[in-house]
Amino acid sequence: MFNFKSKLLGAAAVLPIAVAGFFTCAGSAQAYEGAFTFDGDGTTATIDNTGFDFTAPNKIELGLTDGDFSGDTSGSIFDISFPGLPTLFIDIDGAGKQLTVSSFANPVFTAISGGVDISFNFIGSFEEGSQATGNIDFTTFDFPGVSKLAPGNATAAQTAYNAGSNINAVFKGVTVATATQAVPEPTTMLGLGLVAAGMTVARRRKLVRA
Repeated sequence: MFNFKSKLLGAAAVLPIAVAGFFTCAGSAQAYEGAFTFDGDGTTATIDNTGFDFTAPNKIELGLTDGDFSGDTSGSIFDISFPGLPTLFIDIDGAGKQLTVSSFANPVFTAISGGVDISFNFIGSFEEGSQATGNIDFTTFDFPGVSKLAPGNATAAQTAYNAGSNINAVFKGVTVATATQAVPEPTTMLGLGLVAAGMTVARRRKLVRA
């Protein structure tokens, strides 16, 4: 069983070399449980303020897999048009596991060595109903008007994005977490159990005093 919080934070730390999806059954007995990774090395994309387009053929090769994703080997990642949301985002080949994205937050631009990191948070759901939140990450080293970015040019990259310029980027990775609201989470059920136990003890004390 995965330690959800630590694994999710760990995935964020290694995004430059891999893409990881983490899933938990905490919210529903039907939600996916497990993990998968794939290497985004060599995959490029064009980003602007209306969405992003991946370099064809948009295929992903899964690396490490666990739980419900054991045996899955490949998939597809689809171009995103913000005005066209919700839309299919990731499809794991032959597994029937499809992630549809419903909304993206405004990107966060962070200066890194030699370039700028561009990160989008998103909300979506899988075909079996589990809700999903996640993050997709890109790195850019150039865009119109600047031939080579240097640390500190995050503001320039954001200005270009806001102006509608195309930004050429390397696709770094994705982190996804899912949970539905169909069944109370284990922590909630534990809390209810503790409350019930406390009430029982209180009643017993009253009876003894009586």
